[in-house]
Amino acid sequence: MRIQKFLGRYIKHKNLILNLVSSELKLKYKSSILGFFWTLLEPLFIIVVLLFVFSNLFKSDIPNYPAYLIIGFVAWGFFSNGTSILDILVSKADLIKRIHFPRELLVICACIINFIDSIFEFLILIIILFLFMGINISWSLLYVPLIMLIQFFFIVGFSLLLSSLYVFFRDVKHIWNVLLQIGFFATPIIYPSSLLIGKLSFMLILNPMAHFINIYRSTIIYGKVPALNGILILCLFSITIIFVGWAVFKKLEPKFGEEV
Repeated sequence: MRIQKFLGRYIKHKNLILNLVSSELKLKYKSSILGFFWTLLEPLFIIVVLLFVFSNLFKSDIPNYPAYLIIGFVAWGFFSNGTSILDILVSKADLIKRIHFPRELLVICACIINFIDSIFEFLILIIILFLFMGINISWSLLYVPLIMLIQFFFIVGFSLLLSSLYVFFRDVKHIWNVLLQIGFFATPIIYPSSLLIGKLSFMLILNPMAHFINIYRSTIIYGKVPALNGILILCLFSITIIFVGWAVFKKLEPKFGEEV
């Protein structure tokens, strides 16, 4: 019953969600000649550059290293870009002060926009890997949307936590940027996971993004269906951070109007 009430809260505001997402997308590409096509061109350009550089200039013993690397970059970008909207509540201060609505919708809508961008990035990635890297199209690719959806909720949880803290502590943005840089190098994106075996294995086990990236790679490059326990681990990470982010957000929400 509580779940139905929870979901009903957002179904009730579905039109507001659609309007917020639509207006933000229009604002994002306002005065741009190519407009929404930049959603396709930006990731395409980045992926092509990475593909060229790491296919010709840098060599690695990792099989299909360019594909291995690019998947890591795209998956990490999904996370880092999604959690970098932590100033969304402050930037929408006028809206918060004038209109009564669930404040978390601002965070969720910002995450949805990032999700849309990432869908195109993964789509372009898979097409390029298929056309130029010899990666086979397999049924396992059907699991990629599921993994992305789980990661989306993971990002929403982090964004709820960070955006609510940022209202009161503006240093959070700088701290988070530093943590993202540390997290990038602590996650097996440019190096194999095997380097973290042994004394550093805790960095692999306790790092949610390492789990997400490894499952993306296994699914896309090697055509393996994700193991149930792997999916459950991702869900556990997402549910945990959603719970923490939601709890902190709701605890601080009553004072948002005063602080923004």
